Amino acid sequence: MVGRSRRRCSFLVSASLAGTIAAGWTVVARADVVTSPPDGFAIAEPLGGLSLRRVYGSRPGRVCVFDREPKGCSLQAVSAEWSPRNLPLAVTLERRNTGFVVQFSTLLRTPRGFPACYARQRLADSDASSAARVWASVQSRFETWSQACDVVRALGGDHARSDFLSTRSDMSRAYQVLRAARQLTPSEEGAGLDSFFPDRVTQPLLDAVAIACGGSPGSATLGPDDTIAWRFDQTVPYGPDGSRPFGVCVDDQIKYFPGYRPPD
Repeated sequence: MVGRSRRRCSFLVSASLAGTIAAGWTVVARADVVTSPPDGFAIAEPLGGLSLRRVYGSRPGRVCVFDREPKGCSLQAVSAEWSPRNLPLAVTLERRNTGFVVQFSTLLRTPRGFPACYARQRLADSDASSAARVWASVQSRFETWSQACDVVRALGGDHARSDFLSTRSDMSRAYQVLRAARQLTPSEEGAGLDSFFPDRVTQPLLDAVAIACGGSPGSATLGPDDTIAWRFDQTVPYGPDGSRPFGVCVDDQIKYFPGYRPPD
């Protein structure tokens, strides 16, 4: 979300819809400011290997607009996110007025456009009472989540877990910031997820996209010159629920990857 110079998009996830995900797109206006509809914004900054994000919304009867000295705004949430550059994964530890929440997701989409393997869980007060307990709880949940997610396994579960474990000290620092946040304004729970634009492509990444779209590994292959070999049947219709056919689901995501060539 921040600490990166590239232009990004965010997938907004609402936790108020039981069993579903409500989505809206936002565009990053600057490297560290995200404007979120309908009213409000988020400011983020790097914290070691994490991104620290503060979300602001409107005070009752006021309009919240980003400015050097925001007026009409109140702090709604503070979060720390781990999202490695070339792995489509995101783990977020968030503090709201109701307590601590941890969110796990891949940054790859299902045929219906939702994040694959999305999970959002509230931490019990006992699990959020210290940095050590938060880390133990988040680490345990990450292990369970990553082992159950086919997409993470395709990416290389051991590599993903090793990368995540390296953030322990940063997550402990982030906990102190989140714990110190005061007077968080009640708001509808939700969280932002970035779109994924890697610097480099690997075969496990292409396999993970195929799995997220409900297909098999090897559907798209990485050639020796780092170009992506990919064809799909463009005549397959969309599903009755509007879900994308497998080929469209994959193509929509890999078309922004380095080495992509439009299929013949």
